[in-house]
Amino acid sequence: MEKTYLKLNAKKIMMKCSLRCFLVSVLPFVSIVILTASNYYLLMLLKGTKFNMYISPYAEYIRLLLMTTSSLISFFIWKSLRLVCDNYFLRKSLNKKVTFFKAFQGISFRQCLVFSLVSVVKFLLSISWGVVYLSPCIAVSALLIYSYRFENNGFNLNLTLFISSIILLFIGISFLYITLKRYSMCSSIILSEEERNPIKVIEQSIGVMDGHCVSYALYCLSFLGWLMSSLLIIPAFYVFPYIAMGKWCYRNPLGIKETVVEEKEKPIIFYINKRVES
Repeated sequence: MEKTYLKLNAKKIMMKCSLRCFLVSVLPFVSIVILTASNYYLLMLLKGTKFNMYISPYAEYIRLLLMTTSSLISFFIWKSLRLVCDNYFLRKSLNKKVTFFKAFQGISFRQCLVFSLVSVVKFLLSISWGVVYLSPCIAVSALLIYSYRFENNGFNLNLTLFISSIILLFIGISFLYITLKRYSMCSSIILSEEERNPIKVIEQSIGVMDGHCVSYALYCLSFLGWLMSSLLIIPAFYVFPYIAMGKWCYRNPLGIKETVVEEKEKPIIFYINKRVES
């Protein structure tokens, strides 16, 4: 599908609801700021709290337990709100009448839990892929530092190593960016198919995005100019929901499964009427 058509469709859907789409799109960012600040003040409160003589030997363990619990709950709340926002834009991109509260009601606790677990697995996979793709750049950079500090190899060799490390860094980031697009359909799979296994969700996302990762990566990069314009703050009211809607307009057709109905051939049955003798 043409990128221009997808973007025009996103603009058409956003007509008369740009403000609501903006409020929904920034909700995850606002929530993570509030949750981070809450955890910080909780940490300051726990540090300033004096426990009695019976609990004081275990004070550090209690603080660690409370902070860990608070961090996990905050992470779950953040990911739940992110899934609600995805549900809102998913339904909106399908031209369905939806409000934020309807999008919230359409999400179950299990879906939020699965989405949180999928996010953790995706984070670990991102680190793994980052190590794979950036290891050549790290190796050449380490060789450059060693050559510059401990060896007198001359300017030309050091310049060659520096340029090589920059090229390898660009190539590694490009491959990493494209590879991570394989997991772009996870939230759509959780919302539409209600898959409960995080590993299977990622496997299905990889299967759906097979052959579309490069195209989708280039499509996302086409919004770079719009994203740069949001640095002026005022355009951000239109840019954030527009980018979110545009991405969902691209992903939705990929998630539609083609169902082929096979018509079974009916056997030919011969009915032989018995001759009735009069």
